[in-house]
Amino acid sequence: MALTGEVGELSELFQWLTPEQGQAIMAAPGQRARVEDEVADIPIYLLRLADVLEVDLAGVVEAKIRRNADRYPVSEVYGRAVK
Repeated sequence: MALTGEVGELSELFQWLTPEQGQAIMAAPGQRARVEDEVADIPIYLLRLADVLEVDLAGVVEAKIRRNADRYPVSEVYGRAVK
């Protein structure tokens, strides 16, 4: 699907870079524009997919955040990488 392709194109720009190299890309005007274009493509395709599937994107995101907050209370999971 197009959404997967766009995420792949964004990932490709950073895949083998260190965090410092990734920051350097964002400082280079031409490269920054490429990153911004790929970042923009992702929500465009996601919004279109949600529209076609008749999914209330804002509603499901809010519900998921609430479920995560209940499932992973900050007092119990803060600073832990274990599920």
